[in-house]
Amino acid sequence: MKPASASPGGELCIMDASGHQQLTWRLDRSDEISAARAAFEHWLTQGYTAFGALTRTQAKHAIKTFDPAMEEVILVPRIVGG
Repeated sequence: MKPASASPGGELCIMDASGHQQLTWRLDRSDEISAARAAFEHWLTQGYTAFGALTRTQAKHAIKTFDPAMEEVILVPRIVGG
C-alpha cells in the first residue's frame, strides 16, 4: 500500500485507448501543479472534455479551466457517433 501523501493534492485521469493515464500533484509542489496544468491544457486542445470536482466523492461537472484545488479531474476524448 502506498503511504498517504504528506500534502493534499489531486489526480488527473486521462482516458485513452490503453485505458487511462494518471498524473498527480501536491498543492505544495508548484512544479507538479504546472505539469498537471500543461497536460490539462494540452488534452483540451486535442478535443478532450474535462470533468472535475473538489472532492473525489462529489459528482463531476464539466470544467474549462484547471483548478489545482480539485482532488480529481477526468479528461475524456470526444465521442463521435453517427
